[in-house]
Amino acid sequence: MKTILALLIIMTILQSSSCNKKDPLGPQIINNSLIFVLKKNNNRLPDSILNNIKMYYYTNGQKIRMSDLERGIDEGTFLANSLGILATRNIGATSGDDNIKSYYLEYPNGTQDTLFVDYRHVSYNEAVNNNCYCYYPLIEVRYNGQVAPIDTSISAQKVYLFKK
Repeated sequence: MKTILALLIIMTILQSSSCNKKDPLGPQIINNSLIFVLKKNNNRLPDSILNNIKMYYYTNGQKIRMSDLERGIDEGTFLANSLGILATRNIGATSGDDNIKSYYLEYPNGTQDTLFVDYRHVSYNEAVNNNCYCYYPLIEVRYNGQVAPIDTSISAQKVYLFKK
């Protein structure tokens, strides 16, 4: 009986001391990549276009390509490639650290769309108190000047919907 009581007390102390902690290692560095899908008339763009889209930004008049823009991969039940999902992992740091907010998607035919992606690099105190519990919260995403909605047809991941 004393052993059970002692275990209950220890478990209660451990549980109550960890209740307010989200992660003992601290906030995440970057909460998420920018993950998006491009649709025209509610259909994803064809592979011939998605496989050849380039993403870039300008700094000091120089065009810089976001070389990490990639197609999603099909994993288990999340069929990112089949859904036409694209992602960039480095945009959070580029936006938050270098203050680059304007990006461009360039299509194989030479046309382009404009993205406004606003990540902020925040202090530790801000990171532990924001919704994402991260150093680089995503503040806003716009596609061709319009606030980009989340694609509600994709539930496995937060995917922005860019409507052409």
